[in-house]
Formats: sequence, structure tokens, C-alpha cells
Amino acid sequence: MKLTNSNDRHAFSTSDVYDRYNLVARDVGVDVLSFDRVYQILKESAFLGVTESQKISGGREGNYLDHTLLRDPDVVLTALLVNEDRLKKLEGDFTPPT
Repeated sequence: MKLTNSNDRHAFSTSDVYDRYNLVARDVGVDVLSFDRVYQILKESAFLGVTESQKISGGREGNYLDHTLLRDPDVVLTALLVNEDRLKKLEGDFTPPT
């Protein structure tokens, strides 16, 4: 489920994040947000210090943003699972820490 655990990379393009989000949203049965809305949420997350966004020059493909999670992925996931019941099925029998 988590991009950060699926490979050795630590930074992911907006497209990478959106593609994974799209899969998760479909898995939990929620309406998928537009690419632009996910981009706005990523920018807000950077403003709040949860992620960091860096503009990358892609040459012929143009510029894009790479996003890096600044917090422990397990802490972020725990916060999401505690606050959103629909995501709990992604982690099986999730028990929030006490």
C-alpha cells in the first residue's frame, strides 16, 4: 500500500502519488479526486511540514514535483487509519496504539 515501503525510493512524482492514490481510493470504494485536487493536497501537506516538494527539471518532459514524506510513514498511516474507518481494511485488523 505504501509507496515508501514498495521500493528504495524516498521521493515520488505527483503522478506516482496520484497513481497509487487512485488504486487505494478504488480499493476502499471512494470517489477518486482529480489529479489537480491531489496536487493541491500535496502542496498543502508541504506547507504543513508533512511532506517536502521539490521542483525537478525533466528535460524534454518538462518540470515536475518530487514529494518526500518528512514524517515516519507508520505514524502518518496510523493517523489516517484512526481517523478514517474506510482505510482500515487496507491494513487488515488495525488496532490503534494506546
